[in-house]
Amino acid sequence: MKNFFKFLLVLVGVILLYIYNNPDVIDKYKTAGTSTERDSSQVVDSTFSDTSCVNVSAVDSTNMKATVSDSLGADSLVVDTVKPRVNLDTFVYSSKLAKAYLGRVDSSVKKTLTPYFKVENNNGIDWYYAKTAPICCSTKMVRCDHDAFFTKFGVENGNVCSSLYLHVSITRKEGPFVISKIFVVVDDHKFDITSELSRQEKNMFFHYVNYNVALDSDKYNSLAWALYNAKEAKILYVDNGNPEEMKISKEELDYVRHGINMYIACGQCCGSKL
Repeated sequence: MKNFFKFLLVLVGVILLYIYNNPDVIDKYKTAGTSTERDSSQVVDSTFSDTSCVNVSAVDSTNMKATVSDSLGADSLVVDTVKPRVNLDTFVYSSKLAKAYLGRVDSSVKKTLTPYFKVENNNGIDWYYAKTAPICCSTKMVRCDHDAFFTKFGVENGNVCSSLYLHVSITRKEGPFVISKIFVVVDDHKFDITSELSRQEKNMFFHYVNYNVALDSDKYNSLAWALYNAKEAKILYVDNGNPEEMKISKEELDYVRHGINMYIACGQCCGSKL
């Protein structure tokens, strides 16, 4: 037994002596072991780099979705083609992009958005009205018998020939209006449109007032983009000294945004300040 243990000790000593005199054996072993780890990590890294080479971000405004890549720029417009129908989330514009698109007609966007509008020709001008606009507020019949909130603009010979107007109509059955102040309240912001009174009349059944606000003007372009990104809005006004409120529906807000999209897609008026 003693001889056996002596043999083992000698054998271990010989092995240790060999390794001590040949250190490259250990280096080769380490290299072989870590190469497998590197290979696996390289697979992970290459997969990550493929997806991270494009910076994809979501623009969220009332569930608005768009993909923007570094190569296209932050203001690029990418149409979401996955959705089976057009809705508010299809097009993403900004004031910067609107300026870049001034004078440019996007026929594809026009065609897609056309179902959201009614178009009426008056003296050679095609007037685009949001579908939420009552027929009685069109060019053929000005008087309204109920409150209304919608956009409109005109196109002549393929070119936009008017501002993008926000039309506000307020009606009631009894007594004339004496409106001293009127505001569009968008989320937490107030916009005074008192000076934009365009018509105040009465017919056999109703008194009404109309306000036409040029959303593509320096004065009201901030109102345009506030409405474009609005979660909710309403009209507040003082009539005969009494505070009053006109509610704006989600559908009406949706169609205001359609109106801004369509106005930009049609090329805008040459003096547009959107």
